Amino acid sequence: MIVLRLLPKLMKRNGLRFLLAFLSLAVGALTLATVLGLIGSVQQFFVTESQSLVGGDITIEENSPTAIEGTPTLTQLTTLGATYSRRIDTLVVVQSNKKPDAGRLSSLLVSLKVVDQNYPLFGTLGTEDRVIVPLAKNQVLVVRDLLVRMGLSKGDTLTIGKGTFVIADVITSEPDRVAGSFRLGPLLIMSDVGWSMTGIFGTQSRADYTLSVRYPDTLAKNLATVYSAQLRKEFTRLGSQVTVASDGPATLNRILDAAKRFFFTIIVLTLFLVIVNIRVNLIYFLASFQKTIAIMRALGLRRFHLLLLFLLMLGMLSLIAGVVGALAGNFLANVILPYAQSFIGSTLPAVPVVANIPLISLFTLLLCLFSATGFLSRVIAIDPKMLLMGYGVEHGNFRTLLREIPALMLTLIGLYLGVWYLTSSAFIGFIAVASIAGVFMVLFFLVRVGIALGHRKRFAFSFPVRSIMNFLRHQGVLGVTAITSLTIALASIFAVALIEQNVRGNLGTEFKHDAPNLYAIDIQSDQLPGVREIMGNSWKDFSVVRGRFMKRDGYSIQDNIATEDGELAREFNLTSRGELIDGERVFSGRWHGESGIHQVSVEREFAQRAKLTLGSNVEFQVAGIPISATVTSLHEVSATGGLPFFFLVFSPDVLRDFPRSSFGYAFVPETNIPDIQNRLARAYPNISTIPTTQILETVNKVVGVLTIAVIATAIPALILGFILIIAMIALAVRERSNDMLVFTAFGARLRLLFSLFVLESVTVITLAGLFAILISFLGAYLLNRYLFAFKGFYGSWDILWIMIAVVILTSVIALWFAKRFTSLTPTELLRKN
Repeated sequence: MIVLRLLPKLMKRNGLRFLLAFLSLAVGALTLATVLGLIGSVQQFFVTESQSLVGGDITIEENSPTAIEGTPTLTQLTTLGATYSRRIDTLVVVQSNKKPDAGRLSSLLVSLKVVDQNYPLFGTLGTEDRVIVPLAKNQVLVVRDLLVRMGLSKGDTLTIGKGTFVIADVITSEPDRVAGSFRLGPLLIMSDVGWSMTGIFGTQSRADYTLSVRYPDTLAKNLATVYSAQLRKEFTRLGSQVTVASDGPATLNRILDAAKRFFFTIIVLTLFLVIVNIRVNLIYFLASFQKTIAIMRALGLRRFHLLLLFLLMLGMLSLIAGVVGALAGNFLANVILPYAQSFIGSTLPAVPVVANIPLISLFTLLLCLFSATGFLSRVIAIDPKMLLMGYGVEHGNFRTLLREIPALMLTLIGLYLGVWYLTSSAFIGFIAVASIAGVFMVLFFLVRVGIALGHRKRFAFSFPVRSIMNFLRHQGVLGVTAITSLTIALASIFAVALIEQNVRGNLGTEFKHDAPNLYAIDIQSDQLPGVREIMGNSWKDFSVVRGRFMKRDGYSIQDNIATEDGELAREFNLTSRGELIDGERVFSGRWHGESGIHQVSVEREFAQRAKLTLGSNVEFQVAGIPISATVTSLHEVSATGGLPFFFLVFSPDVLRDFPRSSFGYAFVPETNIPDIQNRLARAYPNISTIPTTQILETVNKVVGVLTIAVIATAIPALILGFILIIAMIALAVRERSNDMLVFTAFGARLRLLFSLFVLESVTVITLAGLFAILISFLGAYLLNRYLFAFKGFYGSWDILWIMIAVVILTSVIALWFAKRFTSLTPTELLRKN
């Protein structure tokens, strides 16, 4: 009963301290709830929409239409009642038959999807007026963006190739949005009958032919798994891309795989901030009660009751903070969802208001108890007289260090379990903990040695500087731990800003001012002379065939793709020529030139990912026919400036006998681009032209979504960092009160005391920030090079602004606290302490 009577009194007398600790716990819970809510929404989306996203129970993507009759497994499934749907994905230029309004486009590059009468096998194609497939041969469906950009309405007509089509309706939802190719323009859907009207034919055109299969409802689940495995094995050997619904959409998986390293890094840094912030804040929070504990002990309160009192207080605080933070995090996750939806292109399920509350509350409670129990048990065990004399916080001896190790281990265990749960990877958890622990130990040693060396030379400095050195020395192991934690926390915040900048910089590298501004693709051999004439003297073209990497020195890549780089599962654009082009240079080996026989040059970084060296033999599948060549050189490629580059360049003899298409680029005045597009569309309907402005629009959209995700994660991290700074200054006030009392008794002026405390606070945070900047640059550079495999490294002015904000915040808080305690007389200070 005595515990329950004391609890409300303690909370009433220490309202500000409770609020600070509550905010630290609640913001940590908010961050975790936001991440868990977004992950849960995407996972639920996959589970419920997998077949619709993929387009069938299994899909087979090739360069040419798949023959069902020629495949035993597909034929067998037909007899069991399986349903099939064919789809073609490509790029075409559409022309308006209506005079465009000012600012509207007369022609536009679109992502065309050609569907048959069975489309879609799963889900529903949503349209405004419910016009559904099968479409009439002269009808098309478009998204609203196409109408806006071209100034058109439903009922207007478009020219595609040699055919004229009526806009029948506007697409509102697409079931298999992530199952097709990467899109550069707005979507347009037509029927397979309408496709024949365009005159755009040729299996060598840059088109993806997809066969979707829906298993009969009566087929047992285990048999469906067997059939999927057989089809994957049969078609992968032929160089096709096979996607099984239970595995998730291949395109979306590739996108998520590219993004997950980025988000996992952010998760690790943010989770570390959560844990360190809670631990340091609670230590300072409990340290402020040491004289209260001493008085209670002197009045005869048993240690058990004291421990129970504070554990109950912390339990209530952490549970309430966990619930409030989780509710706020779920709300924030729902705010972010629309941006995530624009990235995926589909509607994600909303995060329930009460999602993850028990899990987050339990995690917050355990983290709070882990962080506080060790320190609290030590304080309670100390003799009350020692506490009243100010010896509650132990100094820098070996015993104190040993007592800190269990608490640090609990912190690392909490970090490991949190990262493991959020990323579903024990290995990532281990790497994260090992990296942070290593940096922490090195930095701890440097801070400890720096304080010791500075203290030895203290008499070479002025009184204020000596005072700061003495204070830091007096703090001992706990003080060094706090400064180290603060430095790493600031480094984590700076690293988030740097990583975000490098993601944006490397994905959205600006084109040079003299870069090509118009590309043309899917040019057939007999069309090249006419295209060269239309494009002008700046035109340069490259022949291309598409193939899949099958073997390396006789070792089957596709049969063992799980052990290879995931990039090797896709098809590659292969070219053959004898000369180097702009942006290429031989790194090692000998360039094959015009006379090379069965030779290939491989881009250096791709060779590392594909485990290729000089002398390696590679085999590719092109149009169902194997080709092989020996690696005789490695070349480097500049991926900036908008110039094309190839991972593999074969000697001219290797691809000579294969039908091929070409693509190329030109430097033309911006005002001439619409006319060139129209001329090419009329003369060669199959050719797609791509102004680089559309590429930049797409890249900027993707990068913009990443940026919003980073900001959503970085803001709680910044708040956590600021709360940590407030807690450290609050502790410094408590620790400095005794020093200020002594200084005042010896006649020190208030102005000196005031400036001393402010200078001390700003100096510590500035030094920690400078070290943090160095650590963040080093960490971001290593992540940039070895985790994300980016070629460029970009600095960020955001770090400077964050650092300025941190220093300003520290100065304001220090001034406020300094004004408070320097306004007290020695008698009042003595009474408060």
